Amino acid sequence: MGKDLSQVSTTFYFCDGGSCRRAGSEQVIRAARAYLRNNDFWDQTHTIRTRCNGRCENAPTCIVQPGNYWYKKLSSDKILNILEGHIFDSKPSIEDLLYGEGFEKMVSEKERAQVMPKPFKEVEDEAWGTCWETKGFSSDQYLYPLFLFLQRVGGDNNFQIENGRSWKLNELVEVDYTHDYQLKLVFSSGETILNIGSVPKTAALKEQEAKITGSFYSLRKDTGEKKLYFKNKMGQLVATVYLSSSETVLWDYFVKIQLKGIEVPQL
Repeated sequence: MGKDLSQVSTTFYFCDGGSCRRAGSEQVIRAARAYLRNNDFWDQTHTIRTRCNGRCENAPTCIVQPGNYWYKKLSSDKILNILEGHIFDSKPSIEDLLYGEGFEKMVSEKERAQVMPKPFKEVEDEAWGTCWETKGFSSDQYLYPLFLFLQRVGGDNNFQIENGRSWKLNELVEVDYTHDYQLKLVFSSGETILNIGSVPKTAALKEQEAKITGSFYSLRKDTGEKKLYFKNKMGQLVATVYLSSSETVLWDYFVKIQLKGIEVPQL
């Protein structure tokens, strides 16, 4: 039988991502669970391992609810003090906090600058001539949402794969990302697969090389036409989304969401 959650007053979410594990999160979790078990607090608390919490620079980390308390740079000794504060006094350990309710900003000694796309620059495109272009993000955290948006509002803009076959985006009927790393795009008259996730080293070399690692946003200077094209790990073209010069909805989405609002050159 699982834990009776109606009796749980405090939940501890321990990051179990790679950076936290390397920084000693396993020992922190073991110490916390042993303390809770031996002091008969097991039923009124709950501990959960999570995947990466996105604060690798502050590893190991833990989130405590209620209160939205984020703890940083934990150790086996620190976590015991934190547990006691929340259990006995319902108070956080202020000196170990990265963030908590009421904070105006995070308290981090190793804050990393936000990664932004580089500014658009002028390039010569073999097919289009002079263009403004920038490289966006290519992780599945960007590409899967992107294709969901293309399915929803793509209209009669074109999607073309490297062998020349193309479809209108309004023919895109399904975006399936149930595979570990393959994104299946199902059109009304066919389908194609893009590798966008983390391809394991045990996969065939062909699968590893096919992973999309480059997403390029291009604006043609003479006509205002726009395109987004993808290259794989080998630098080969995988697919292209072509937008007309009058298209604004998709281009605005590209700039605001996919490119984090960077400045676009005025033609």
